[in-house]
Amino acid sequence: MNVILITIDCLRSDHVSCLGYHKRTTRNLDNLAKEGVLFSQAISTGTNTLISFPGILASSYPQYRAKDRKWLPKDKPLISEILKKGGYKTAAFHSAPFLSRYFSYDRGFDVFYDSFVFKHSKIGGKIMGSKYEMYKGAVLKAKLLFSTFMSPYIPYEECRIINKRAIQWLQNNAQSGEFFLWLHYMDTHFPYSILKKYSSWHLSKSSVNKIMRKMVLNKENITDSELKLIIEMYDSAIRYVDAEIGLFMEKLKEMDLYDSSLIVVTADHGDEFREHGSIGHGSIAHARPQKPYDELIHVPLIIRCPGLGKGLIIEQVVSLLDIAPTILDSIGFQREDEFLGESLLTVIRKRRKTSGVISESYVFRAQKEIISYRTSEWKLIVDKNTNEYELYNLKEDPGETKNLYKIEMDKAEEMMHKILYHERLKERERMKRHIKKLKRKI
Repeated sequence: MNVILITIDCLRSDHVSCLGYHKRTTRNLDNLAKEGVLFSQAISTGTNTLISFPGILASSYPQYRAKDRKWLPKDKPLISEILKKGGYKTAAFHSAPFLSRYFSYDRGFDVFYDSFVFKHSKIGGKIMGSKYEMYKGAVLKAKLLFSTFMSPYIPYEECRIINKRAIQWLQNNAQSGEFFLWLHYMDTHFPYSILKKYSSWHLSKSSVNKIMRKMVLNKENITDSELKLIIEMYDSAIRYVDAEIGLFMEKLKEMDLYDSSLIVVTADHGDEFREHGSIGHGSIAHARPQKPYDELIHVPLIIRCPGLGKGLIIEQVVSLLDIAPTILDSIGFQREDEFLGESLLTVIRKRRKTSGVISESYVFRAQKEIISYRTSEWKLIVDKNTNEYELYNLKEDPGETKNLYKIEMDKAEEMMHKILYHERLKERERMKRHIKKLKRKI
């Protein structure tokens, strides 16, 4: 069975129509959910791309390496590596700087189209000649930081271009064996724009650029009317991505690949629109990480697989750690021992009930992380930088506005044990890596 993984940057669940959004934003994703399984409480392992994607592709929490400031664990296999070893052709097409070759996300891929590195490696090669290869990591970081934090013109390629390249690859490779294809779309990521075809709002390009610059340089003073515009731009980007996903699915049907493929669609994290005081989802440049509130960690997850069922809605809380094990289980591969997640097929077939999900939030400048433990009804957030604790009853308070930590101490203590257990496991992993490193030196 072929495997197609589609990930959408910054897509929060409550802006998806089939998950309850009052606006029509995701007609094609809604149709895909009707043909597959929709998980209404899928939770990311982190609040930004760097700390969430190890969960999706490696079924692992991030491992921060201070030497090179990378987060993808070196000793954990990616789903791409496992499938390639198992005889699959593997290809990835994306335009996300933090998922580039520099951050080691090309592991296990026969074809890895990384537009950010691809474009700027040409420029760097012309300027620096043969020395570019030696310094390309530093060049990438400098270009990335400049484009992300100094200008609203981030060099992302539109999803229609990503799809075009992916379709070309499928035309040349899909008929000669099973494949794993990963597509990642950046169009729902800042900077936004008003797409006339997908919005009734009409603004000049200069007006849009002005508000995007304000988001970079003066985010704290965004007015309420400007915030409404930003949300509309975000929604128009979602409609655009959804439309392109629909066209991609039609192309799969034309190529007789739709019904023979496992299709997984999810997001790495969401975006905050001042529900808890901030806008966006933080970055490596922020002095303080954003807390894992649901607008940042509650994401869509849709799985369409032949024989799995249609129109199912799973209301149990699940983790994006479960995606890679689910892919292996669906195609008959043995579960990877290093994976932390479990196959969601056991949840769909009612053989397993889930308990809760750990999410993390931290950035380079933060001394310690913020950790949350979320169940279907409760969430505990522990900020180790400030020793602050927050407990929310999500059933009665989905907006996470009333902190019950000092009121529901028994519930907080029960959930705190889960966080402490998670920390012990991470410390054990750290010690194992340290011992391996020492053995190599001996």
